[in-house]
This record gives sequence, structure tokens and C-alpha cells, in this order.
Amino acid sequence: MPYTVLIVEDNPAERERYKVVFESHGFNILQAEDGAKGLAMAIQQKPDIIQTGIIMPNMGGFDMVRELKKNPVTSKIPVIIMSHLGKDEDRTQAQELGIKDFFVAGFVTPNELNKTILLRLEGDKTMKKYLLDINLSVPDAQNLIKDFNFSSNLTCEKHPGEKKVLQLIPEADKMGKFQAKIVCPQETQHGTAR
Repeated sequence: MPYTVLIVEDNPAERERYKVVFESHGFNILQAEDGAKGLAMAIQQKPDIIQTGIIMPNMGGFDMVRELKKNPVTSKIPVIIMSHLGKDEDRTQAQELGIKDFFVAGFVTPNELNKTILLRLEGDKTMKKYLLDINLSVPDAQNLIKDFNFSSNLTCEKHPGEKKVLQLIPEADKMGKFQAKIVCPQETQHGTAR
């Protein structure tokens, strides 16, 4: 069953643009023109994820998120902020509200948005589904870790007290796959992906 994205944006042209992007990736779409309508729609329709602007009439994006967090029906719905200004104080406010994804309109590609949604909604399921086994030298892995943003630690089977560093790297978007590179800090030659 496809995921449902609620787009909360006061600019009709922007709403339509995101609608086309998300529909092209197979998502169902709900739309609201301000935070008040977005809040009501989220409570009624329970979307899987919400993308919202910040400054809107009646109720802004951050006020909507605060209300969403208060309601047990909507408190766990992930939110993506799409800012037109990208102010530092807006980023800080988003972090304080527990929002992990903050984008500046015009500086994010449709594929990046799609990957962000899948990561938020599928998380470990996506990671496990597309995990590929690879051997990687320790120095190469350490360099890769600096270059990519998504990482998590896994227990190393050979050295239970240590951690393997897992790095997910987006591969060809059209394939919809992720590549995982893993290294065990205890191993001097190669880490073994598992």
C-alpha cells in the first residue's frame, strides 16, 4: 500500500509541484493551504508523513507541528520542513521540535525528497532490504564516513565488544537501492560486510 504524504503549503503552484514529484514516486497525496487546515487534515486522515512550509496564514508550520506533537493521534508522524529562507533560527527551532529533515526550497532535488521520505518511513526495513555485502579497507571506510550523512553502529560478530561502522550510500536512484559499506575497527586489513 503506497504511503500518504500531506503537503502543507500556502502557495498553490508549490503545492502542485510537490504533488507531481511525490505522485511520480508512487505516493498518495493530501494537500492543505495552511497549518490550521494541515492540522485538521492530519488528525482526520493520519498521513504517513507531512511536508510543511514555515510561514503561512492562519497557522504557520512550526505552530502546526507543536499541535501535532500534543495529539497522540499525530504525535509520531514525521515532518519535513521546506523553508523558502533557510534561516539558522528556523533550523534551530526545527531541531528543538524534533524535526530531522529541514530543506531549503530550490536546493533539494525530487530524488532527495523521495529518499528522505523512504528513510523516515522505512528506516531499518529499507536498510536491511538493500544491504549488499562488501569488503572494504579500514582507511577507505574512514574516508567514506566523512563523505556521507547516514550512519549507524552495528555490533561486530568477530569482536563483540567492538562496533562495526555501517554507512549507507545512495546508489542509482532509478534502481531504488542502497549500498552498505561496513568496517570493523579491530580488523587491520578488511572489514567484512554481513
